[in-house]
Amino acid sequence: NARVNPPARARGLLWHGCALWLEGKQRRAHATWVRCLSEAERFGLPYEAARVQYEIGYRLRAGDPSRRPHLLKAQEGFTLLKAEADARRATAALEIS
Repeated sequence: NARVNPPARARGLLWHGCALWLEGKQRRAHATWVRCLSEAERFGLPYEAARVQYEIGYRLRAGDPSRRPHLLKAQEGFTLLKAEADARRATAALEIS
C-alpha cells in the first residue's frame, strides 16, 4: 500500500500509466508517468525513474524531438543498474527513433 510505503507510489503510478495507455487514455497516462518520475526522483528510486523514462519515450512517435532524450535517460539508468534486458530494449527503441 502506497500510504504505508510512500516509495511504492512510484511503482504504482508507473503501472497505472501503462494501464491508462492501454485503455486509450494517452494524456492521462503521460500525466501519470510525469507524477511517477517526480516520485521516483523524490524517493531515490533509480529503476522506476529509468523505467518511466522508457515508457514516456517509447510511447512518443518516432519523429517527436522528446523521444530520444527520454530513451537515452532510460538507457543510461538501466546501464548503471546493470538491468541488461531493459537497457537492450531502450537501445532497440533508440534505433527506431
